[in-house]
Amino acid sequence: MRDDQIRSRLVLTNPWWQFATSGGDATAWEAADQTLQSRKEFDLAYRPSTLADVASDPVDDKLIILRGPRRVGKSVLIKDTIAALCRRSDVDPRQIVYLTAESMRAADLNRVATIGRELTRSVEPARRIWLLDEVTSISGWTEAIKFLRGETPFGGDTVVCTGSSWDDRSEAERDLLTGRAGTASTR
Repeated sequence: MRDDQIRSRLVLTNPWWQFATSGGDATAWEAADQTLQSRKEFDLAYRPSTLADVASDPVDDKLIILRGPRRVGKSVLIKDTIAALCRRSDVDPRQIVYLTAESMRAADLNRVATIGRELTRSVEPARRIWLLDEVTSISGWTEAIKFLRGETPFGGDTVVCTGSSWDDRSEAERDLLTGRAGTASTR
């Protein structure tokens, strides 16, 4: 994927940046979000607490891998988490970087981290909250995340990786969960 395509995807999928930059309501994007609007048709009012720590705790260097079958609500959970983060007075919405990683390659993840940080440089030195949806289907994703966590500012950020499929060659435990999961580790 070319840099201009990555930049366009990031700008398109992070509408809260525009609202924050213009001084508008950083939660206004929710009304037009297709994922959240689709839930309304089947909403049972259940809201899982799976990412409650990301939504409410201080931003730190957590690494969370959330895997489950398709259509169980992982993307909705991420969008709910983003909405909660946008409501917080101690989080600038430009700290929140969401990306759906479908049709990307492992090399693209390195560029995403660089371009995402460039696009959100106005919040330096604040940590980012990266929400990478469907990243686990990318061949080599664990190695890419391992490099970014160990060698770049991405390592000091909160990172949530989701997916429904798992590349069989991925070594998540070896690459990501051995002393590299941040200051707190919960399994």
